[in-house]
Amino acid sequence: MTENRVPLDRDKLESLFENETHHADILIKVFKMVFPDWDNIKSVGGFPRISQKTNKWFFDKFIKFDKVHHPKVLNGGLWMNNGFGTLYDEKGYPADIPDFVVDTSECKVVYNDANQ
Repeated sequence: MTENRVPLDRDKLESLFENETHHADILIKVFKMVFPDWDNIKSVGGFPRISQKTNKWFFDKFIKFDKVHHPKVLNGGLWMNNGFGTLYDEKGYPADIPDFVVDTSECKVVYNDANQ
């Protein structure tokens, strides 16, 4: 794995959807998997990117979760607006990225302490 690619633990992801009660908590914990120093990050510019298959998996999970825990919101809307994007190549085709791997090469991380 390159430094800009972070593997996701599918078992840990499944556990989040089984044990959490709010979709925002899941989203933050997913970001913490990709950015372990999340609590020291002020902002992330750009979006982490994943494969189409992985993005569909996340959408399906958030939709099912929201139907149970947040039935009055657009199911999957939090992931749609704040989740990861799909990685495409320069011709607009899905890029070659393994499933359940996050590419952070387009992300600009700004830390709380400007000295980091």
